Amino acid sequence: MEASAASVTVSVAIAAVLRWIWRTLNWVWFKPKMLESYLRRQGLVGTPYTLLVGDVGNDVVSFLQS
Repeated sequence: MEASAASVTVSVAIAAVLRWIWRTLNWVWFKPKMLESYLRRQGLVGTPYTLLVGDVGNDVVSFLQS
């Protein structure tokens, strides 16, 4: 059974998209959470990592209170 050029192309494209998704998730979520865990184990405390928002809510509340 021979694979057609179209099926090989689709397979390569799917693999490339999955790799891109994994790298993006690693960059945006897994690596920051891992670093947060390491820092907490060393005794550093702070607000937990949140995707895209960060400390904006706390900053706005602090700004409005001052």
